[in-house]
Amino acid sequence: PDVLRVLAEAGVADPAAAVAESGDPAHDALFASPEFDPCVLQARPTDLLRRRRFARAAMAGAAALA
Repeated sequence: PDVLRVLAEAGVADPAAAVAESGDPAHDALFASPEFDPCVLQARPTDLLRRRRFARAAMAGAAALA
């Protein structure tokens, strides 16, 4: 009931159908696998941050070669 209420407040046209389409976590292979841990956070830097680091490393390498 709480999920349906939150979905309705979020503007979902048919909350019951959305819940039905989401599947059953009890039968989902991902949730049943021993590797699944809902407490693990996998935060990675955004692509922009990665490009900035690469650019800095490239400039440092070019300066070292010069």
